[in-house]
Amino acid sequence: FFGVNDGDWGTLTYEFEDVVAALNAVHPHDWASFLETRIMQPGQPAPLAGLERGGYRLVYRDTPNAFDAERMREGKTLDLLFSIGIALDKAGEVTSVLWDGPMFDQGVTNGTKILAVNGMAYSEERLKLAITAAASVNGRAGAPLVLLVQKGDRIRSVTPAWTGGLRYPHLERIGNGPALIDALLQPLRPS
Repeated sequence: FFGVNDGDWGTLTYEFEDVVAALNAVHPHDWASFLETRIMQPGQPAPLAGLERGGYRLVYRDTPNAFDAERMREGKTLDLLFSIGIALDKAGEVTSVLWDGPMFDQGVTNGTKILAVNGMAYSEERLKLAITAAASVNGRAGAPLVLLVQKGDRIRSVTPAWTGGLRYPHLERIGNGPALIDALLQPLRPS
């Protein structure tokens, strides 16, 4: 798609079939079905097989991994994308919303500010405790999570449908054998 007309900086458009043909020229495969399934059809699972072949699996825990913990601390943010589906700045303003997540389903958008959590003034700690309290345990529902939010002049109450508690992604080692991912991440040694 680049360098076809040497020296020409004009836009060169392409169609789905052109992408399939280019991929087949590199490696013959049923690229049309592959791309159709993974890109065009919603609800497909994440492609995690490569991680697992590399010796790790994706798991979720109720505490952030080291990278995310430092990123949130340094940026003064709260990332709840894997639980109620939002990220917040230090003032409780939504900076990111997960498409089709619990807060998205409540009509929450970027710029919405959380004013209160279960009838009490917003704080990061109060929100995390409320998400934990809303978690289902052994099939029993937790306390409902009710947030008072403001967008512009409109103030309203939202109740995100989430009972999974706090969730943060982690990579967990599979077994005790060698992990290919570990080998890839080793520093290069001078020769």
